Amino acid sequence: MLSLDADSNEIALKTTRTFVVDQFASGQIHGGSKARSDVTRILQKFGVGRLKIGGKNFASAAFRAFIIILFSFFHPKSTIVAHFPIYNKSAQILVRLMRYRHKLILLVHDIDQARQVMPTQDISDLRYASGVMVSGRLDKIAEYEENFPLRRSYLTAWDYLIDITVPTVLPTANKILFAGSLDQDKSAWIYDTRRTVGLVLSGQGFDRHAGLPVDDFIGSFNPEQPKFSMEIGWGLVWDGCSIDGLAGPTGTYQRFNQPHKYSLYIAVGLPIICNTHAAIAQTVSDLGLGICVESLRDIPSSISALSEDERMRMIINVRKVRSFLINGHSLIAAFREMQNSLCAASITGVGLASA
Repeated sequence: MLSLDADSNEIALKTTRTFVVDQFASGQIHGGSKARSDVTRILQKFGVGRLKIGGKNFASAAFRAFIIILFSFFHPKSTIVAHFPIYNKSAQILVRLMRYRHKLILLVHDIDQARQVMPTQDISDLRYASGVMVSGRLDKIAEYEENFPLRRSYLTAWDYLIDITVPTVLPTANKILFAGSLDQDKSAWIYDTRRTVGLVLSGQGFDRHAGLPVDDFIGSFNPEQPKFSMEIGWGLVWDGCSIDGLAGPTGTYQRFNQPHKYSLYIAVGLPIICNTHAAIAQTVSDLGLGICVESLRDIPSSISALSEDERMRMIINVRKVRSFLINGHSLIAAFREMQNSLCAASITGVGLASA
């Protein structure tokens, strides 16, 4: 299926110069699709067109779709924004071909090779982009492992569009929320019997039989309207197989990746707890958004060492960043920076390899 929003028309298509590829799936928005859905909504809000690619019959129609795009739909030299990785081989080919006629910007969500999982899309496909937008340090993986240059801009964090208010009273509770995959293959540290810090666990894949008695499992939440108990005062970002550091494939990946749960916590007004070597640690420290620890064992002492004023400042800082993220400003800032970079390069004739 290849289509545009119902409110688009032929005149708009001929004059609109920027489109976001929405390689969508039917059904309700869930934690895994929230970031991609928000990207589309944010860019549409700022006048970017939406190109929907998907459906069961898309593979057989891929070449026809490309011909339509190449000769009918888009103004020459349009800008195409696409997600990376794309969860459809035919869509990957289609987006790759777009670069011959248009500027292609890839918005990097994950690099599967770094997670040591079967790649949905190979990292080498990034070389086809005119530029990439990244969060965290994922661009460094591409540079070090593949040795090709990237023109890039950075998201402060993933935006998190929600229409809820946080309580006006500043919370002082110390319960810690961990939201995300609770599967033992991804989050083995949750089931480590040496862990004495109790958590409020929310997500899918929880093994009730292996769970620890210090935890409180509250099930899944609606990513569009996340609401948690007032007794929760922190959001934990952690991955891997160890309570004493970022170990194992998923733990190592967090040294580069800036996870979406980080934005979720900020969106609901929670200060952050993370590992000192995580990709988000520098931002958490510089902006005063929470505490960074070497081990989960260090959390109680780190929290108790905070003065009341320090804790209040953290919460106020989180709310300042929250206003930025729930309005889509992180993506727009990165997108404008990328547009300016591409425009400057086209004027000066500087190629990607020289950027």
